[in-house]
Amino acid sequence: MFRDGLGETRLLPEHLLSPAAAALAGAEALIAAGLTAAAVLTATAAPGAIPLAECALAAAAFLILLLAAGIAVVMHRGTRARCADAGWHRAR
Repeated sequence: MFRDGLGETRLLPEHLLSPAAAALAGAEALIAAGLTAAAVLTATAAPGAIPLAECALAAAAFLILLLAAGIAVVMHRGTRARCADAGWHRAR
């Protein structure tokens, strides 16, 4: 489903849809794990918590920026695409 929605945006060629969808899903999972670990380490005042938290937050910010840029391009082009995550729909 995510791959299909990504394809509707026409941001990537067909042959890159599956790898991009897998990479994005993997990045989301990795960032979530990093943020969770950082929260636990920070709560327990463990050494290394702050650098991990900074890296995880920077990665999350980058991923959000990437998502926002993709949405902006799709909207600017007037492409009709559904977004399963956010539930928005852009008509032509």
